[in-house]
Amino acid sequence: MTITTLATLNDAGALALPPEIADLVAAWHAHLARSVELGDMASTSATTYRASVRKFCEWLASAGAMATGPDAVRDFKLAMLAKASPASVNVWLSGVRAFYAWGMENGRMASNPAASVKGARRRGANKSHKRDALSDAEVVRLLTLQLPARDHAILALKAFTGVRDVEVHRADLADLRTRDGRRTLQVRGKGHTDKDDFVVLNTQMEVALSAWLAERGADPGPLFTSGSRRNLGGRLSLQAIRAMVKDAYRAVGIVESTKTSHSLRHTAITKVLRATRDPLRAKGMSRHASLDTLMIYAHELGRIESPAEDAIDYGAGK
Repeated sequence: MTITTLATLNDAGALALPPEIADLVAAWHAHLARSVELGDMASTSATTYRASVRKFCEWLASAGAMATGPDAVRDFKLAMLAKASPASVNVWLSGVRAFYAWGMENGRMASNPAASVKGARRRGANKSHKRDALSDAEVVRLLTLQLPARDHAILALKAFTGVRDVEVHRADLADLRTRDGRRTLQVRGKGHTDKDDFVVLNTQMEVALSAWLAERGADPGPLFTSGSRRNLGGRLSLQAIRAMVKDAYRAVGIVESTKTSHSLRHTAITKVLRATRDPLRAKGMSRHASLDTLMIYAHELGRIESPAEDAIDYGAGK
């Protein structure tokens, strides 16, 4: 489908979509609902994506745009930056990108005009993370907590490989491999469509995983299965993974709002950088697309381990 006129505003100022576009958006909404049902997407993300595409359609209509090429998306970005924060604009752009990517993947659109549009620059965005890493003592408390074998294996996988929650959710038993005598797990990373990368399991991780596999059995399917009555034996949802991590945090006294499930990934990457001082080696595990992202970790590490403030000495008492 080639979209020329995406939306108009009726006499009451409400958004009006041509029938063929309304059908396209309805199919997109159905896709989002299905993704939430399968656990591939959080319900909050689906809501944000729907709102983002609606905002884009409303802007196209108000601007009288007749085409939706990259320049239209850039104009949308500029218009939104005049009234909202860069962080909000980037959220809306991600929704628009996801909409067009879905359309291309399903043969409904010929191109993704948002793919080449860069996100809005955020002042100070390259200086620090919004989430804190865990301390060594906190990780030890988590990994020695009495938990079901499955939950212990998930926490260990996150702590020793830095995998994302969605990568835990997507993992299948068939993704376990052996490379040069080392056990690995194939992963489908952020923004990827295939499981084209892997993480290496260390000895502690292998022990935790083996205990879970002894319970799980050798049936093909998801690596981490649900024990709930509604989804017994099915793929463990993203929501269930995050809820489990949150409960484990609470059980060992980790209560700060800046420490989330993602903090375990942050912790693993920081530990590698501290031990190796090698961003390229850390990039192999983290699978970040850019070294610039890893340099945020290095900057934070340097600020704590060798802060400039420690050089200040006014000779008190001399």
